Amino acid sequence: MTRRITAPSHSAEPALATALTTALTMMLTNVPLAQTQPRLPGNTVVQTSVPERQASPEDSFRLQVRDEVHEWHRQMQAFDEKTKANSQRHISAAEPRLRTAWDETEVEARNVQTATARDWAGTKRAYEAPPHRMALAWDEARL
Repeated sequence: MTRRITAPSHSAEPALATALTTALTMMLTNVPLAQTQPRLPGNTVVQTSVPERQASPEDSFRLQVRDEVHEWHRQMQAFDEKTKANSQRHISAAEPRLRTAWDETEVEARNVQTATARDWAGTKRAYEAPPHRMALAWDEARL
């Protein structure tokens, strides 16, 4: 025996189905969900978007570290190109310190990106010294 299920016309189910279909169609066609807000009977609004989560201080620090390391990486590439372009490779006494500071900065930056809440404070403190040494070595090693 086949049973046919139909929604009663007096309930909110058809309106809910329409709202969900509209939201799904908009998501699949990349139409911003905020452009329309489906309504149920009685002016009940259907929430079709997810509220944004505020970034935690840890997330903000991770983004700052990522940006700093990206900038240092760019500067190190420029430094390498400049030293290769010189016919006589000038190796200053500060260059080994620069390379060491860069290596330490990269390692500590990776640690910041993967730190858990348990080891966050120590990881954050450990990251603060290498970029400072990097900046000092950079000033000494620049050609």
